Amino acid sequence: MAQAQPKISLIQLVALFGVMVLGVFLRVYQLDDQIITGDEWHALHIAMQADYSEIATSFGDADHSIPVALYFKLLMESVGLQQWMIQAPFVLAGCLLIFIIPWLLREQLGHRSAIFAAGLFAISPILITQARFARPYPIALLLSFVAVIYFYRWWKSRAKTDGAVYLLCAALTGYLLILNLPFVLGAFGYVFVCSLYSANRSGDWQQCRKDVRDLLLLGLATLLLLTIMLLPPLLGDFSALSEKAAGGMLGISSFAPVIAVFSGAGGVLLTGAVLLVAGLGLATAVQRRIKLLGLLGFLAILQGLAVAIANPVGTENIVIIARYLVPLLVFLLILTALGLDRLVGLIDATINSGWSYGLYGLLLLVAVVLGPLPRAYYSPNNNIVLMTISEMVLDMPSYEAMLSEPVAGFYTGQEELPAAQSFIVQAPYYYNFDYLPVYQHLTGQRIAMGMTDGLCSSNRQGEIPIALRDNVSLNNFFYLGEPVQIREAGVDYVAFHHNLEQEVLVPIIVEEMNVQECISAYQNWFGEPVYTDNKITVFAIN
Repeated sequence: MAQAQPKISLIQLVALFGVMVLGVFLRVYQLDDQIITGDEWHALHIAMQADYSEIATSFGDADHSIPVALYFKLLMESVGLQQWMIQAPFVLAGCLLIFIIPWLLREQLGHRSAIFAAGLFAISPILITQARFARPYPIALLLSFVAVIYFYRWWKSRAKTDGAVYLLCAALTGYLLILNLPFVLGAFGYVFVCSLYSANRSGDWQQCRKDVRDLLLLGLATLLLLTIMLLPPLLGDFSALSEKAAGGMLGISSFAPVIAVFSGAGGVLLTGAVLLVAGLGLATAVQRRIKLLGLLGFLAILQGLAVAIANPVGTENIVIIARYLVPLLVFLLILTALGLDRLVGLIDATINSGWSYGLYGLLLLVAVVLGPLPRAYYSPNNNIVLMTISEMVLDMPSYEAMLSEPVAGFYTGQEELPAAQSFIVQAPYYYNFDYLPVYQHLTGQRIAMGMTDGLCSSNRQGEIPIALRDNVSLNNFFYLGEPVQIREAGVDYVAFHHNLEQEVLVPIIVEEMNVQECISAYQNWFGEPVYTDNKITVFAIN
């Protein structure tokens, strides 16, 4: 049962500020150097290719998020879409999550547990990388938890403002990420059953009828707003959703590596330790009868069941499973914070509260140092993504191990130079299979991507057409058909990859293009290449 909480103390404010600084740093470090890649291009592609009506009435073959694509389109056709504008909403939501959710839970958890939860949010590899990736997940996650917490408040108070906050957040969640709807809508079923159970025990069926009436009113209002948002794409392009359902390869064994990635700790012992602390937190929640956590736990499990039943395309990939199950991760982190608070409480008699926060801060820093983040946060690195960190947590083969032997001598030579001494532009870029930054992990040099539009290709996916260059501007992308721009940017080398399929040891499919046309043009501009073999041809620029 929630208890009245004392005002937050100075030491608690300092601890919260420290957690926020750490969390923000991990989310913005080298952010402007990141290469827009993979699924980040889905909304970009549709925004460049379709008008507002087409965007609003279709989920798209690649599952672009409709409001994200509309946001991109609006900026493209007004002030111009720059990379920081692409990243800003998502990194902002990821940073706000660290503060807002613990703050809303502080009356239920207590100040110390809430601050502990904020710390765990701050250092979670999944929450960090989702905030750095321009997809709707961090925004939908924040809105989902705000919606459920305000639903619980509304249920206790029936205040119209609480109901309105739930209504807006729940509808926006579904519009951003339809797969999160079970999490935000399942609350109706949960409290309905609770109301029936309470009426059966007390005999107060009049109150039960009032509860059902209120649930129906809020439910109908939520359904109406969701219908306004989702009916156009459901009517216009329902197949975009139905064709992806049951297309994955999700099984019980698929969830085991997700737990390790969730914990951020590779190895059975470390993962087991994290789960034990979360279990202690669960016991604490039951003992204290924290009803809101009961609701959140039910919804987190419901979300997992919904993902398992829907089994969408791509769930054989650890990254895709993890991002769909992130509400479950947040719930587990809250339980872990409760468990840590319980452990700190056992020694609270011997140390004062100030020292307990210092001990927790030290524990967070140790978790960061021993976790996967230090291996990903070297400089320069413009590919700090969940796939990289997940592979580190699960002790999978490193990026370099995916390169076929022998590795081109040009790259092994760059490996011997000081970090960031060379600036290398690589082409052609494949947005859906971004293994060109592999060479940055190997060499430690600055890497950028070359767009071949107008030089030896036209309107390739994963490139900004020259005709739209004034509408969209991405960092670390260069038009290779403009040698003056390449020189002025301080580029040292341009490397053309003949066939990426010959360079990596994993099966891929890339579209064919005549790279030789690009190579011939660069020979006319820059003379003979400084390196060439059966895989790459490299030209010296400066």
